[in-house]
Amino acid sequence: MAVYSASKFAVNAIGKGARLELKRDNINVLTVCPGYVSTDFGEHVVANRRGTVRPQAVRGITAERVARAAYRGYRRKKREVVVPWTMIPVIKLYQLFPGLVEWGMARAMRNSP
Repeated sequence: MAVYSASKFAVNAIGKGARLELKRDNINVLTVCPGYVSTDFGEHVVANRRGTVRPQAVRGITAERVARAAYRGYRRKKREVVVPWTMIPVIKLYQLFPGLVEWGMARAMRNSP
């Protein structure tokens, strides 16, 4: 999952860089940061040694919900859209206390079946 996470981080950084570079041409670049999206992705990746790629309790959001949020962000000329909005406090918590969040994530991974 580290490579997958790194690729998401890279795409996010490219979007933010492109936004700055293209602003002078009046082009808005929207970065979309979805949480877990309920798709068949998990069935097509190599799972971790325990046989899961996410906790069973995480249902995920629909691709349609992500598309609606992205479209609203585009119409409003936003910089970034985080969907679901409930991920925003988690992102802020990680920015302020990365060690605490990583400890909690490691603990959750250790306790998953």
